[in-house]
Amino acid sequence: MNWENIVGRLGPRLYNYFIRRGFLRDAADLTQEVFSRLHQKLSEGSYDESRGSIDAFTFGIARFVALENNHLNQIVLTTSEEFDWDALLVSVATTSMEDDYHRHQTIELFLKEITSLSAIQQDVLTLYMDDEMTLDDMALVLKLPVGTVKSHLHRAKEKLKDLLSTKGICL
Repeated sequence: MNWENIVGRLGPRLYNYFIRRGFLRDAADLTQEVFSRLHQKLSEGSYDESRGSIDAFTFGIARFVALENNHLNQIVLTTSEEFDWDALLVSVATTSMEDDYHRHQTIELFLKEITSLSAIQQDVLTLYMDDEMTLDDMALVLKLPVGTVKSHLHRAKEKLKDLLSTKGICL
């Protein structure tokens, strides 16, 4: 296994995973913690390729790191210089300061509302938001059947949609 390839490929995805979970201040540190644990597990021979992809194994570690740090999780509702807000948005229609402000407010509200979901719904939704994570990989990470993952995903999306619509944001 090429360690540089793993870090280069999974680093941004892990960082975004922690950002989506609301760890705006600690996303880089938590990403580093995941790589530290992954390196240790690979050295110990704990990873079995026949049981799933290295991506699923790594995101499983990330999930436990997030759960361990959940009590320390504080959402920062101010713009972080490290976080690329525009990359989170699918489309940017204009660039006026007022539009930028509203976009940032929407993102902050979105991140805050994700944390109001149950832990399993947060996990499923944030893993789903990683374009490269398949339902099968999500099931491996969460140690749940694929059908259960689909159900949790559907419920999480509906609940988030309802939470945001009460705040005046329609998806």
